[in-house]
Amino acid sequence: MGEIAELFQSHAHDSNRITQFSKVAEPGRRYIVAMTPRSGSSYLCSVLEGTRRLGAPGEFLNREFIPNIVKKIPGRNASEYLLNVSKAKKTRNGVFGVKASWFQFEMFCGLVDKRDLD
Repeated sequence: MGEIAELFQSHAHDSNRITQFSKVAEPGRRYIVAMTPRSGSSYLCSVLEGTRRLGAPGEFLNREFIPNIVKKIPGRNASEYLLNVSKAKKTRNGVFGVKASWFQFEMFCGLVDKRDLD
């Protein structure tokens, strides 16, 4: 778990980008595609994204993908990262989706500040 937390602490953060994201409205609706390997979830997510009304669900909680994502979408901690990803990947109608396995979800939730869930 600590290894994901270190991704946010070790990455240089552009305060201007963080300020820009703070001004963007949060999505009105959020959902999760609970996946297992080889289940067709990638196809499902491409169909959902193709509607242009159901967000752009991706593996934003995957520890292997976070280093590249955080270069474009800043976050000083897991809570801020997830909030900013939801703002960046929502569709115009305010819908955001994320794709995650149980293990990715459980690990990432352990890093989120529970006070941010209110």
